[in-house]
Amino acid sequence: MLRNLPYEESLACLDLDTLECRRLKADLTLYYKIMHNLTPWSIDRYINTAVHPRHIRLTDCRSDFYISAPFCGTVADQNDFFHRCISCWNNLPSTITSATSLKQFTNALPRADLTSYLQYRF
Repeated sequence: MLRNLPYEESLACLDLDTLECRRLKADLTLYYKIMHNLTPWSIDRYINTAVHPRHIRLTDCRSDFYISAPFCGTVADQNDFFHRCISCWNNLPSTITSATSLKQFTNALPRADLTSYLQYRF
């Protein structure tokens, strides 16, 4: 029975991601929705997409899909939805962030290596 198995083995048997990974993917999907006007939230109110020119020169930055990280003065700010996954979003391959539909984005997201953004390790 699954209830007798450790968490890692249970997930493997069911072919599931950890709760932390599922939350990260859900957050990234919501970023995609906000950036493509698929929510009632205005992108300009919650997400800063202005890109510093130096950053564009030094990286493979997709300025249309890049999110600038705001200053976070507290831990609460850092864990707020609109701040906690910015680094992960900005490091997703452009083939994922520039998906032309939500379905294309969600189908491509599992191919991204998100392990460096997850704290739980087996």
